[in-house]
Amino acid sequence: MVANASDATRRRQSQNAATDRATIHARLGNTPVLVATELLRDALREQYQVRSRAITGQVYHVDLLVDRAGVVTTTCDCLAGSTDRCCWHRAAARLCHHDAIAFPSVIAYRLRPKVTRQPAPITAAMLSGKAR
Repeated sequence: MVANASDATRRRQSQNAATDRATIHARLGNTPVLVATELLRDALREQYQVRSRAITGQVYHVDLLVDRAGVVTTTCDCLAGSTDRCCWHRAAARLCHHDAIAFPSVIAYRLRPKVTRQPAPITAAMLSGKAR
């Protein structure tokens, strides 16, 4: 159990570091470009292109999916992303999706996910009219 907790802690630290790197790159002008958006049967798909910071001319492709519950998953074709590690390209795409950083788009529109929320539970106090 302790190993799982430490693994989760390391993963969270890695995600935070990737988000910090993505924020720094955005301030320096290296932001993802939204190249496609598609409404699927059970999800919203956005595709981004992100310039490499290490290899001049290299562009990585990030695929972002948002399911009906609002869960965001990303994949990236960079070396770190292909081994399922937290890369800053994926973090940058997530920041763009949540409008946390400004980004260019080559498409004329942007779809928003339709998130299905679970209804609030009904309590006895609500039925009696005593709930506030």
